[in-house]
Amino acid sequence: VVYFHGGGWVVGSLEGYDTSCRRLALQANSVVVSVDYRLAPEQPFPAAVHDAWDATVWLYFHGDSAGGNL
Repeated sequence: VVYFHGGGWVVGSLEGYDTSCRRLALQANSVVVSVDYRLAPEQPFPAAVHDAWDATVWLYFHGDSAGGNL
């Protein structure tokens, strides 16, 4: 599961959703990869979208070698 926290590309963090992701991983019996993306306004749109896409592509090509059993 690739998880992108909510917040409209403006607020939120990995730490803020850690408990939810751990619970999701346990209940789904799956690996959950939570992506930390850049936030606006410091990094304006579409920076966060690019980060999300880059993380998804990286996981597609490297997930298994990263120990994620993807």
